[in-house]
Amino acid sequence: MPHVDYPRTVEVVVHAQSEGSERANVFHFYLVAIGFPTATQLDTLCQNFWTAIGLAYRNCCGINVNFTAVTARDLQSVAGAVGTYAIPQPAPGTINADLMPANCAAVISWRTGLSGRSARGRSYIFGLQDGAAIGSTLTNAQIALLTALSNAIGSFTNAGGVGVLFSILSKTLVNTFPVRNAIIDAIMDSQRRRLPGRGN
Repeated sequence: MPHVDYPRTVEVVVHAQSEGSERANVFHFYLVAIGFPTATQLDTLCQNFWTAIGLAYRNCCGINVNFTAVTARDLQSVAGAVGTYAIPQPAPGTINADLMPANCAAVISWRTGLSGRSARGRSYIFGLQDGAAIGSTLTNAQIALLTALSNAIGSFTNAGGVGVLFSILSKTLVNTFPVRNAIIDAIMDSQRRRLPGRGN
């Protein structure tokens, strides 16, 4: 498949491990200024992102999830720089309870104010513990934790570094749209490929 350049777009990935399998959440950011960030700048972006969202993310998860790294990649060209931040270890979730099955996930829906599926996005939050839901419905306490996480992600601008805005990448439109608000879905969702032995 041919490489596609996405103007003024950086991809940031939060990496974790659980039950011997890799976990990852992918986020996209719009570069405020025109230009190509360096690897050093992306290293700093990764560290700053984890500083901004790390505790809020860990607060959503059980102790059997361990966060390991944040990586970033400039999507503006095939030769775009790559950055990495190794999270000081250990960095587990903060809730001392057994985990739900690995396919269980909470969903944060990201809205840009534009219509159409290409201008919306979702993040599937892994590592939920047994007390996160009653039946198939998230508890109010868990929704509050997810709201804090969504606020931390949505408000991240990388102050003091390369300026960014949290955005949705549309591969169909080859464009990036800044996110305006988030909606927490109260009903549990599922990602079967996150079960052990079935991928990330």
